[in-house]
Amino acid sequence: MIRFSAQVFFVLRKKQSQVTFLHVYHHAITATSSWAYLKYIPGEQGVVIGFLNSGVHVVMYAYYMVAAMGPSFQKYLWWKKYMTLMQLIQFALVVVYNTSTLMFDDKMPKILSYFFLLNATFFVYLFSNFYKRTYLDQRNGVGCEKLSKIS
Repeated sequence: MIRFSAQVFFVLRKKQSQVTFLHVYHHAITATSSWAYLKYIPGEQGVVIGFLNSGVHVVMYAYYMVAAMGPSFQKYLWWKKYMTLMQLIQFALVVVYNTSTLMFDDKMPKILSYFFLLNATFFVYLFSNFYKRTYLDQRNGVGCEKLSKIS
């Protein structure tokens, strides 16, 4: 619900640039798959993924809190790009974890491991693309604004 409401606030605040495929897909698939997972097949796979995700979100919401404190705190927001790197590391760990469960753990539901593996791999692709466009291309003078005009 919180994930969905964030998207609603983006639209209401006319922040259409923040409503991207990455953002909508990430929150929609996470909310939907979390509900289905907890309702039908709860187990340790989700605990590991939830633990990793919670750690990233603690850092992310700390960033949002500092950002909401006003312009005098802008100098403390130098670490924004590292949040995306943390997410990439999180998804890479999920890929490694689910690959290992597929290879070495016969008790885990294979279909769930494949789903988490496929989804985490897709997240690595989407978040890597976002990181490249937002932080690396910006250094070369091709920021997100210029990229959106090109495509």
